[in-house]
Amino acid sequence: MSAVHNPSIHSIDDASDRAPSTRGPWVVWALLVAATALTSIVLKDAVEHAWALFALFALAAAKVLAVLLEFVELSVATSSLRWAVLGWAVIVPALLGATIAVQR
Repeated sequence: MSAVHNPSIHSIDDASDRAPSTRGPWVVWALLVAATALTSIVLKDAVEHAWALFALFALAAAKVLAVLLEFVELSVATSSLRWAVLGWAVIVPALLGATIAVQR
């Protein structure tokens, strides 16, 4: 019995239809460097620690998302995998920041 291609059995959000990001690694790398510099500025000039903590974890989440989407090529993954990993990348820093803020 030969295998017959049946498009109805494939997932609608099949990753093979999407192309990788065209931003290029250099643009993402430059944004990561800028975010790291901004982190240093926030740490140095922080007036209130709660806002500095929020800014640090927001920058960390943004950096993780940039790395996952560009260098891990999560942008071409299936939508369920992409949402699971991106959700983790946002929820974990948020929970860490909330835990530290509550302890202060």
